[in-house]
Amino acid sequence: MNDNRPWFIVTDEPDADTDPLIAGFRKAAKASGVRPHPDRVAELADTLETLRPHMPEDMFSVLTSAKITTLHVRAIFAYAGEPLKIIGERGVVEVDWNPLDGI
Repeated sequence: MNDNRPWFIVTDEPDADTDPLIAGFRKAAKASGVRPHPDRVAELADTLETLRPHMPEDMFSVLTSAKITTLHVRAIFAYAGEPLKIIGERGVVEVDWNPLDGI
């Protein structure tokens, strides 16, 4: 199924990434101010609220965190539109994994 809805918006708000994964991808993509599209955020919130009564709180918390991180990374990849170059322990690595593939 191909989903052509927008994945991101760009704001002039400063980035306050607490997750180093999101911060790293944002820096590699030069994606300052990129945020998940509000429709995607609302959709995720609805999905999580549907799941909440069926999960223990600790499991729900982990799932929520993972889903929010994934949503941010998807927005950043959609903004970049190409593989990212990440500086790591082994130098510069091109990351060609794209969470949008297959969607």
